[in-house]
Amino acid sequence: MSEESEKFLKGLVDSAAKITPHEMVEKFEDAVAAISAGRGNIAWKDGQPVGGSIWQPKIRWHADSRCAHVFIDVSGLTQDGITIEARSRGLSLVFQRTKEIIHSNGEFHSHQESSQRIIDLGIEINADTVEAIVEGGIMHIRCPRDISGVKVVDINWQDDS
Repeated sequence: MSEESEKFLKGLVDSAAKITPHEMVEKFEDAVAAISAGRGNIAWKDGQPVGGSIWQPKIRWHADSRCAHVFIDVSGLTQDGITIEARSRGLSLVFQRTKEIIHSNGEFHSHQESSQRIIDLGIEINADTVEAIVEGGIMHIRCPRDISGVKVVDINWQDDS
């Protein structure tokens, strides 16, 4: 084990001795949240994060009476790095980006990262009329409801009075 790794592990153990179990759980939850948000990494080497980055753009959506709205943070992505497929009840989204790092020794490293999401919007959508627009680093995908299969049902109300 390298000296740097030993120093990192010693610092980790020493800091754990100074916090309560409750604080330790909070720190763990913060670390998991950071990993889920794409700021963390799975593996550590010599006290530095390496490989295994979990990256996924932030996505929020809701549906109103006319359509579903999907909002995606696409900051740092290019149009060529995004694929959207619309289906009857949702979207299939694929994101790709190139991550570039310049190490302290001046060495340049780049690698491709990709992420995929399948979103069930909870409503039937008209896939032919889905549209996406990007403004200010936010993509808004508008998915109009498919009302062709909607039929108003007549009620045969037989009152007993």
